[in-house]
Parts: sequence; C-alpha cells; structure tokens
Amino acid sequence: MPNKKAIKACPTSTVLIAGSIIGIITLVTYTWIVAPQTSHLYAAQQYKNMVLNAGQKSEIIKEQIEAKTLEVASLRQKITEVQDNFFDDRTAREFILDLEPISLQNYCNINSLSELKPRKITTNSEKDVKESPDGGNNRISDIISRRISIGLTGQYENIIKLLKKFNSYSQRISVSNLSIKSENLRNHERLCDMIVTIYIIKNKETISDEKI
Repeated sequence: MPNKKAIKACPTSTVLIAGSIIGIITLVTYTWIVAPQTSHLYAAQQYKNMVLNAGQKSEIIKEQIEAKTLEVASLRQKITEVQDNFFDDRTAREFILDLEPISLQNYCNINSLSELKPRKITTNSEKDVKESPDGGNNRISDIISRRISIGLTGQYENIIKLLKKFNSYSQRISVSNLSIKSENLRNHERLCDMIVTIYIIKNKETISDEKI
C-alpha cells in the first residue's frame, strides 16, 4: 500500500503550482486580450491626434488662402484705380480729335494744333524689372506721354473754362508752357498758347488679367 505521506503534496508546492497557473493565465489573458486592446487604443489615439493636427493645418491653410485672396483683390482694386488716371490708345486718340470741338464748346478758337514727339516715361519699378535676373520679362506695360501744342484765341474767362474742362477728366491731363497775352483783338479776346500732355498706358486692358 503506497505511503500516503509520499503522495501527499507539500503545502508550499501547492502554493507554487497555483501561483504558476495564475501567472500563466494572467500572461495568456494579457497577451490575448489586454495587449491587443491596448494597441488598438493607442492606434486610435494616434489617429485622433493625426486627424486633429491635419484639421488644424487645414484651417491654417484655409485662413492663409483667404488672406491672400483678399490681398490679391485689394491689389487688383489699386491697379484699377491707378489705371483710371491714364488713357489707353483709343481714348487718347479720341481726346486729341476732340480738342477742337471741346475748345469751340468753350468759345475758344484754335489757331494752331500740333503734336510733339511722344516721350516714354521710365518708372522706378521698371528700372528694377530691367535689372532683374529674368531680363525684364515681367514688365507689365509702358507709360507714354503725348504732348499737343495748342494756340487759340478766346476771352479770358472762356480760356479758364477750357482749362477747368481739362481738369475734369478722370485721366491725368497736365498743361504746361501756358501763356495768355492781351492783344488788340475784338471782344476782349486773348491769345493763348499751351502744351497739353496726356499719359497713356500701353496694353492697359490686359493689366488686370496679369497674375499677381
């Protein structure tokens, strides 16, 4: 008959065996259940952070685009305002052809009218473009001044009205070499000589379509 003392487990061994079993169960549980869930939670948190950062960057980019759009609109508005101070080729021709009718409307008679040699105006910005590495390929336009020498007769107040008429144009018109002489003319008329200068932007109609 086997010795009961020989087959009876030692209390310490029983505790060790039970502890080992619990440890194995815990390890298996962590490996199969806890670890995957932890990985999923970490991945979800990383994805959330990534989406949040992407959303923040998208908002920043959107705000920058909106700011640039407003800036471009403002620049285009300024370009339009500057363009209004200049003639183009068509309106310049019309103005020169209208000089005599305009003078007659203000009771002034033109005695002589001749156009002087046009002048090209070089601006500081154009100088910068010419000195740029691309050789000036980005130059927007040229500004040309056309000068018309006019001799006319009229009463003093009518000559002043004619000058005010020139000043009423939205485009810039300058009058130089103005001379009003009192001669022995009928009806208190005066002899008047002047040079009228107008400023023309070449290719004015295409400037607003240029990329800024």
